[in-house]
Amino acid sequence: MKTNQRDLQARCNLSAASVNEASQFFTHIGWQRTAKRGILQLNPWLTVAGTSGEQEKWQALWNGAKGPACVIPHADYPTEWRQLREAEKKAAESARRKEKVVTLRQRRPVRKASA
Repeated sequence: MKTNQRDLQARCNLSAASVNEASQFFTHIGWQRTAKRGILQLNPWLTVAGTSGEQEKWQALWNGAKGPACVIPHADYPTEWRQLREAEKKAAESARRKEKVVTLRQRRPVRKASA
C-alpha cells in the first residue's frame, strides 16, 4: 500500500509538523529512505515477513540503493536527536542574523522625453 505524509496526518489526526519530524527521524535512524520524490521505502528488515531468502533479496535491494543502516544507539536517542536538531537550527539562525545586510540603492524612475 502506498501512502504519503498527508494520508498519515489524516489517519492519525496529527499535525504536518509532527508527521514530518517523525519521518525525518525514521530516515535518520534507517527505518525508511526516500526512493524518489514523494515515495518512501521502509527498511525490509522491519517490514517484510517472508523467508530468509526473500529477506536477503529485499535487504540486498535496500543496501544496493544505499539505504541507511537501521540503528538506534540508545533508549534516549530520540530526545538527544531532537535536542541536536534544535541546536543546529539555533546555530543556523544565529549565523544568518550575523550576516551583513546590504541595502540596494533604489532605481530612479526613467522619465520619457516629451515631444
